[in-house]
Amino acid sequence: MKTSLVPGLAGLLLIGATTLSAATIPFRGGEILAAELSTAAPKIEHLDKFDFDFPFENKCYALVTVKLSTGRNLSTYDYSLELFGRSYPCVAVRTGDGGFDADRWEIREIAPGARMGMLFIIDGNAVGKGTTEKIELKCNAPGTYPAVMLPFSNLRTRAFTTAARIPETGAFPEK
Repeated sequence: MKTSLVPGLAGLLLIGATTLSAATIPFRGGEILAAELSTAAPKIEHLDKFDFDFPFENKCYALVTVKLSTGRNLSTYDYSLELFGRSYPCVAVRTGDGGFDADRWEIREIAPGARMGMLFIIDGNAVGKGTTEKIELKCNAPGTYPAVMLPFSNLRTRAFTTAARIPETGAFPEK
């Protein structure tokens, strides 16, 4: 009887280790620490509905939390999300857990190791009900840069995780 418990226990520990371990994902600007989806609308100062094309009724918010490489800066024009052939622009950026302000389109002075957030608004009907959704992050800079497929944690109606609570090692399951 003890021998039959050991493989089951070992399997359970292996599954737990896989889902609890984390890693970052490299991208052109540095490292991506986390990617989350939520239907809970974050506060966005100065967001003008005429600045962006949101022809969909059900909005879902996507937050990509990054740590930039030394000397890099971040703007709303740098990256977009691609989902089912549709491109979704970044609508706001922030430092740490600061607020989103759509009028602040660029952040230049970035402290080493600071966590930055890029916020996107996507069609909620294009997002499934699973706990993880894969969406491409594309670099909008001139030239050819590979897109990065990101596994977004689907928080559903819960608010985004604060940047301070995201581990330095990232919040993605290991591959």
